[in-house]
Amino acid sequence: MVRRLDNCVSYFERDGVSLLSGKYRSYLQIGRKKLYSDRRMTRDEIKSMAERSVSMPVKYLNVGDRNYWRYDNRWFTDSDGHDSDEVRSLVIAYDLRNEKKLSQAKTVAAAKRLPDGSLRESIPEAVRHSVWERDGGACRSCGSKNELQYDHLIPVSMGGSNTVDNLQILCAPCNRGKGASVV
Repeated sequence: MVRRLDNCVSYFERDGVSLLSGKYRSYLQIGRKKLYSDRRMTRDEIKSMAERSVSMPVKYLNVGDRNYWRYDNRWFTDSDGHDSDEVRSLVIAYDLRNEKKLSQAKTVAAAKRLPDGSLRESIPEAVRHSVWERDGGACRSCGSKNELQYDHLIPVSMGGSNTVDNLQILCAPCNRGKGASVV
């Protein structure tokens, strides 16, 4: 499991031994705690690590069974021995879960109530027919005529109804992109 470190700062300092070699000793400061790297690096090595960490996780140091990674201007730690690709995948999954939670919270805030979880009624045939005619049998967002679905402008879970005014035709990709948000 990868965990994000919010109060982590990295430093590089010269120490007496490395002054002549042009190498720096690095450490991470997490709160008041300092974790030192055994490895000394040149300025070019430090710069290269910083550049690579923008697009791919870079392991900065290992302390005991913990690895400390820098990725996308954030710090992470793991004790499972993950490699760079695994850390990247776990961070992306973490970010997507957080985005989904935020989207759901915004939907609840817009509706000013929590979803009630009641069973959904089917859309009456006359309403489906009217919405299909009004929207011309195409996605209202992109115009596609493939994978069409009926979408509630105000989700049923947020009090929306199965009326012509609250329904639209969307293709599956546009409907997934919209999610449970209120349009």
